Amino acid sequence: MGILSFQSHVSYGHVGNAAAVFILRRMGFDVWPVHTVLYSNHPGYGGFGGAAVEPEILGDIIDGLEKRALFAECQAIIGGYLGSTRSGRVLLDAVKRIRSANSDARFYLDPVIGDRDTGTYVSDQIVEFYLAEGLGQADVIKSNAYELEVLSGTKITDVRTAVQAAQSVIDKHGTDTVVVTSIPVTGEQSLATASIRNDGAWVVTTPVLPVEQKGAGDAFMALYLGNSLRDPGKPDMALARSVSSIWALTHATWENAGTELMLVTAQDKIDAPSVEFDAVFLS
Repeated sequence: MGILSFQSHVSYGHVGNAAAVFILRRMGFDVWPVHTVLYSNHPGYGGFGGAAVEPEILGDIIDGLEKRALFAECQAIIGGYLGSTRSGRVLLDAVKRIRSANSDARFYLDPVIGDRDTGTYVSDQIVEFYLAEGLGQADVIKSNAYELEVLSGTKITDVRTAVQAAQSVIDKHGTDTVVVTSIPVTGEQSLATASIRNDGAWVVTTPVLPVEQKGAGDAFMALYLGNSLRDPGKPDMALARSVSSIWALTHATWENAGTELMLVTAQDKIDAPSVEFDAVFLS
């Protein structure tokens, strides 16, 4: 069984597939990466080389995987940074074809839009693509609090408003689960991460680390997918383990004054985080 990971790739650093592929393989999963862009590094450094991959090439790669009769073996699909709406439609076509071959395959969508510090850094067309086409196809949506604000039209100030915003997305688009990261916690030097479904929500709260690591959201998505596949039906465990691992990786990076997430040198934290946080159920 395998995982199709359809997102960006960088030569330097750990963003998109440069994070997800390593993590999922370290967790014991076979991964089939499809790179939507090929960059030298994260654009957040102020400059980069490379370009988006043409949608026709992406489609040709998907066709090649299908010809190997791999779709029936696909457990899950990750959709990350797209680069263009045309690439997004290649992704949705791949999801449709994989589901035809394996109805149990799950689609985990990370609608990459922006963050609180930088605002929206994709085009309005990509945001509209998510709202009109992408969200309705996803089994699981993972977004940071800022992205969920854009998708729901709801201001997020705490866990309660994050749960309300996530529930509105579930009600409108029919997804099973919305996972929200970087939720502010009122009066505390903490951030919360929540997993919301129709039957309730689980929340994990962690101390704020004085660092922002590029690719942490992509790494968390891979961790959450891997832990969800390991223990299906246990959303609290998947959330708690994933938050604990990304916090431990970020902490190790901060301790070593790293500028990129230390996935390789601190890879033991993927399965054995130095601190374990609990998930609390909200009815």
